[in-house]
Formats: sequence, structure tokens, C-alpha cells
Amino acid sequence: QMCIRDRLLRDGQTVQTHRRYLGLRQFMTRGQNLRFDGKRWVLRGVYMEELNTMELDDCRENAAVLVVDEPSDELCAAASKIGVMMVARLAHRGDLSEIELRRELRRLASWPAVFIVTLPNTGQWADSTVLLAQEVAGPDELAEWADVAIMSVEEPEAFAQQVKGFEIPLIADRRGRGASVIDRRKGCDLLQRDLAPFIDLAGYIV
Repeated sequence: QMCIRDRLLRDGQTVQTHRRYLGLRQFMTRGQNLRFDGKRWVLRGVYMEELNTMELDDCRENAAVLVVDEPSDELCAAASKIGVMMVARLAHRGDLSEIELRRELRRLASWPAVFIVTLPNTGQWADSTVLLAQEVAGPDELAEWADVAIMSVEEPEAFAQQVKGFEIPLIADRRGRGASVIDRRKGCDLLQRDLAPFIDLAGYIV
């Protein structure tokens, strides 16, 4: 990530300065894996309904991906500035029109921190500069546009049987375990441990 300063000049003098951040996304999918800089990478996400600046620092220090509903531009800017990656959730906004959802997708994709956006299965989504994720109950629900699938976990062995049909990266979701970023980040490791005897996944969200 780099900071770019734009200057407005008048008669050779700077009259206004605008600062913006530029980030280069190096994430992609290959088969059932997420890849970062060409290497397999496992997402460990913390779902937070409310967040303060100190908790953003906790995300960075614990290599946690922030998962949040409809993040504001202020939060996206703060995360982009300090280097915290984000999954932005729009999957729950089935009440929005496709035009409104596309507007939100463009807004979120403009921030370097946001590399995955979840969307409701209510439209045909075009290619985006971010990965598009769908929250599903099984492989039969998966839409053609989805780059990544997210599925809730209750019982690990049963979950492993349910997800055998996925051919794209799958992220296990067991939200609500622990209150803080650190607790939920530890919960990701516990979820990975619980599923390890049965399946190896592209990521874990708690």
C-alpha cells in the first residue's frame, strides 16, 4: 500500500492537497484454495458487529481478517491505512435493488483493505476487482458468479460430508464464539482444529 498526494496548483502555488491510498491486491483463487502472491493462503476471519481503532490494531497484530456488515468508508479507510484486510458483508441485504447493490460493491471495491465482498443470490454479478463470495447451506445453492463459498458449521463431521461437492474455495463460518478480536482469532484456530480430522479448508470465520 502507498499514499498518493494530489496537489491543486494556482500560479505555481499549492492551494489544496488531497491524500489517497493505493493498494495492489495480490489475491486469487485456484481450485479449492485462496492464493496470496502465488502461494496457498488460509483466511482467519473475525466477525465484529462493532469495532474500535484499538481492535483494528489487534486484527493487524494477530493476522486476522476483519469480517463486517456494510463497513463505512471511515472504517475501510482506517483498515486500508494500517494494512488490515476485510471481508465486507452485503449478503444479508436482499432488500436492496440490484442497482443499489452494484453501487455498494463499487464503493467497497475501491478500498485496498476490502478483498472479498459477500453478496445475496439475487442477481448476475459481473467480474469485480474483489473476490465475490456467497453464503450457502450447501453446494447445490452455489451461483455461477461465486468465487468463494461461505458455509455455517454446527457439527464438524456432518459439515465435512455436506461440503464434498464444492470445487471453489470454501470458508467455514462459526460466528459468535468470543467477544474480542483476540478471542475470535483464537476461535479460528480451534475451528480449524475441530475440522482438521475431516477436511482442510480455504478459511475460517468466528
